[in-house]
Amino acid sequence: MKHISLFSFAVLLTVTILMAGVGNAATSVISHGKGIDIVDFDEDVRHVRFIQAAPYVGVVDVWNEKGIVAKNFAYGLVSGYLKSTPDENREITLTRSGTDQVVAELSLAGLDSGGSFTVVVHNMYDTEADEYILNAIVSEDPEITTELKYTYLGLAHTAPDIGTVQFEFEKQGISDVVPWTELAQGDFTGFVTPQTPNVVGIDADFDGVSDVRFEIPELPVSDYVYALILNDETAVYVFAVLSDGTLVKLTPVENPVQETASVRIIHLASFAPAVDIYLNGETRAVSDLDFAQSVGYVDLPAETYIVNIVPAGSDLKDTVLKTQLTLDKDKSYTVVAHEDKGELALQVTEDRRSSDRIAIKAQVRASHLIDFIGPVDVYAVLPNDFRSILIDDLTYGEPTPYLELAGGGYVIGLDVNQDGSRDLTYKLPTLFPGDVVDLYAAIGGCGNPMIFTATEDGGLFVSEAQELGGGYGNCGGKYDQKTDWISYQDLPDIVIGPLPGDFQPEMLMK
Repeated sequence: MKHISLFSFAVLLTVTILMAGVGNAATSVISHGKGIDIVDFDEDVRHVRFIQAAPYVGVVDVWNEKGIVAKNFAYGLVSGYLKSTPDENREITLTRSGTDQVVAELSLAGLDSGGSFTVVVHNMYDTEADEYILNAIVSEDPEITTELKYTYLGLAHTAPDIGTVQFEFEKQGISDVVPWTELAQGDFTGFVTPQTPNVVGIDADFDGVSDVRFEIPELPVSDYVYALILNDETAVYVFAVLSDGTLVKLTPVENPVQETASVRIIHLASFAPAVDIYLNGETRAVSDLDFAQSVGYVDLPAETYIVNIVPAGSDLKDTVLKTQLTLDKDKSYTVVAHEDKGELALQVTEDRRSSDRIAIKAQVRASHLIDFIGPVDVYAVLPNDFRSILIDDLTYGEPTPYLELAGGGYVIGLDVNQDGSRDLTYKLPTLFPGDVVDLYAAIGGCGNPMIFTATEDGGLFVSEAQELGGGYGNCGGKYDQKTDWISYQDLPDIVIGPLPGDFQPEMLMK
């Protein structure tokens, strides 16, 4: 039979979702363990049943030493329990139905007396032979008593065209399995005891997000259920098999519409080392973020997060700042780490974002993050040293509203002591109509006041005071590094360095 592809999960998932939207129920009972002939034995000491979960083998007959024990064993059928002593039925043979053509041989040697066992026959793909082969998972069933108040559930990965996946039970009430446990093809989890209804999320590309989800219906207590991840040429689904042989086919449920927010992060605390940032005590979301580096906007679920900042490469026990961050849906935020009286502090702002509409001006917001400097006045420096006030009384830790400025190259002057004279002068990167930028006054790596311009695409530009000079060239190249946001998505390159464009006075303040 032709192999469709070991890496066809995305195609199968697409077809699965399409099929799920064409009126199919999420669950359907397709077998009750009937329709096949089982030969029973007198000795009631060991019980073995078979689940035919191999879509690419066709109908088979099951043989033991005494002859056929299951006829016309088709995909999706569950046999009754075969009863025997440990010395009987040690070797099981599967043949194509109605023939003596052997397709698989299984050994049941070593199965204890007094117990019951389930054998799941499934396909695997042999890359060397370029064909599907049969494999089997043999598991001892849990011992059930009438006093049991929960259901045992075991999950097996028997999908022949999907490699190793991660899975999790998405709702509360499961402590037996760590979220996003790896499950290789042919592996069985053993039995856990989740509350039901529940949802199993399957993550095939290891990004921590469910690619396909299955809702587990209400299960009977004092029972055990085998759940098998399966696929054929058209779909991915789950077989849930109860102890009485009832087989329920679970089709995927739609992923919930996820409400998201956007957030970017900027490290402007020159005294602090490179840091890692954890979310909710488990996900290291940012790795090795150094001073004067920026993480561009990424989308996160809109919820409240516990944020831990630690020195790069450290654990949560080395947390230098722990705080709570609430992200509302459809909003954008900037989180800036800066120094406040010798400690690490965060400024969080809600941001405007550029739109598709034609804009004739840039939108600029300014933040004063130098804790030992009082309020300052900000001027636009024009030809012949003419000054036009841009911001009056810019105060530490209080971002301005957005200002609308004409596009062009700007030189700004800071009046640090508010005596009416310019103390520091900075050349900004060229602004273009439609740009949405933030200006941050912060202490640079050389101890000098600098202006950092953060652009919407993740860029971060540094401007030195013309009166001080020399600082940028003597900072040991701290402004040319990158950082990565891990676990979520790739980022654009970070632009830090010499300022683009020439000063164009004819374009100022129109």
